[in-house]
Amino acid sequence: MARDRGSLGLQPAPYLRQGANVAVPRVLHIEDDPANRLLVRKILVGAGFEVVDAADGLEGVRIAREIQPDLVLVDLNIPGLDGYEVTLRLRGDPGLREVPIVAITAEGDRSTSLAVGCDGFVQKPINVRTFAQTLEKFLRGGKEVVSAAKADMHLRAQSQRIVARLEAKVAELSEANDKLREAERARTTFYRNVSHELATPMTPIVGYVRLLVDEELGALNPAQRKALQAMDGCVQRLRALIDNLLDVTGLEAGTMRFVHRDYDVRSVVERELGRFQGLAAQGSVRLVFECAELKMPAWGDAERLGRGIAQLIDNALKSTFRIMARGYP
Repeated sequence: MARDRGSLGLQPAPYLRQGANVAVPRVLHIEDDPANRLLVRKILVGAGFEVVDAADGLEGVRIAREIQPDLVLVDLNIPGLDGYEVTLRLRGDPGLREVPIVAITAEGDRSTSLAVGCDGFVQKPINVRTFAQTLEKFLRGGKEVVSAAKADMHLRAQSQRIVARLEAKVAELSEANDKLREAERARTTFYRNVSHELATPMTPIVGYVRLLVDEELGALNPAQRKALQAMDGCVQRLRALIDNLLDVTGLEAGTMRFVHRDYDVRSVVERELGRFQGLAAQGSVRLVFECAELKMPAWGDAERLGRGIAQLIDNALKSTFRIMARGYP
C-alpha cells in the first residue's frame, strides 16, 4: 500500500505525482541482475513506492523518457550503456535533468558517479532496513557533492573511457559488417551456382515435354494428353522460378544483361497467357484476354517483360477465378 508521506515527516518533492492525499513515488530501477531487481522491488513496494524495471542502459533511457520517473536507481555495471553513460544521457534530457539519480552498485567509483551527475551513491549489498529511507532523502532534494577539481578530473577520465568504448564498438561493428558482406557474397554465389545447376537439366526436360504435348513424337490419347499438359504446366513454373533466381543473382552481382529490340507487347501477353491456359483449365479458372485491335509496339527486353507478366498471371491463378488482361495502344 502507498503511505502518506506526511506520516513519515517528509514533504513531497515538487515533481512527484500527486494523488488525493498521498504522493506515490515512481522509481525506475535499471539493473541487469533479476535477483537484485526483485530484492529492490520487494523493499520499495513494501515501503509505498511504485517500481518500474529496466534490464539494460538503453532500455532504461527509453523507459525514463516514457514514464518520467520521480527517481532513477541505476547500477553502474549494466549492458548497453553503463550507469555513467545512462546518467549523462538523462542529465542531457530537458525533461529528466532534475530527476534524482542514485547509483547503486558493488563496483564503481563514488566520485565519478557524482561527477557525471548522480545525486547519490549506494554501495551493494544494500541495507534492507534503511534503503527506503535513504531514497526518501534524495526525493526531498538531498544530494551528495564532490569538489569541482575532483569532478573535472573524473569527467575527463570518464570521457576518455567513453571514447575508448566508442572506438571498440566501431571496430566491432566494422568487423560484423565485413562478415555480413562476406556472407552476402557467399549467399549470392550459392544461389547463382544452384540456379545454373538446376537450369542445365531443365532445358532438355522442357523441350521434350513440349514435343510430347505437341504430339510431335506420336499421337496421345486423352488421358496421356491431360497428364502431359499438367506436367508441362509444372515444368514451366519450375523453369520460371529458376529464371527468377538467375535474375536475382544477376542483379545482385551486377551481371544482368538486357537484350533490347523492337517487339509487340500484345504478342508477348498472348504468348504468356497461352502458356497458362492448361494450368488454368485444371483449376476451372477462365483466362480472358481483351486488347485493342492494334499493335502495341515497344522497344526493350521482351523476354524479361514476358517473365514479369507470367509471374503476375501465376500469382493471380492462385487467388482468383478470373483474369482479365487488358491492353491499350
